[in-house]
Amino acid sequence: MNTLTYFVFLAILGVVALLKGGANSGTFQVLLASAALGAIPWYFGTRDRTKPPSFAEKVFATLWVWLRRLLGFSVGGFCIVGAYFMVTSNPNGTSLASHWLGSLALAAFGLAVVYLGVFGQ
Repeated sequence: MNTLTYFVFLAILGVVALLKGGANSGTFQVLLASAALGAIPWYFGTRDRTKPPSFAEKVFATLWVWLRRLLGFSVGGFCIVGAYFMVTSNPNGTSLASHWLGSLALAAFGLAVVYLGVFGQ
């Protein structure tokens, strides 16, 4: 992600957040958290790779990997569990044939997110 793409992303996110919730502390916190999370891959994508990484860069890279794994396993696990409950629970008495495609898609998405959490992009 180059610098212009990063700033355009933040500008669009800021406009959407301001239109949705107005200018309050919650909007500012969401925008700040999104900017910080977006800045990590942006920074590591634009730094000079010929120089050895500093201690702070090693710490932030490790934190980024573990955050990616945590989110990947959490979201992927929730999707797989949701697909399981979609198949096993039948509150309306409908047949499994009516929602097998949705549960299969949810399970496939969950596995893809787990894969991204483990190996990255």
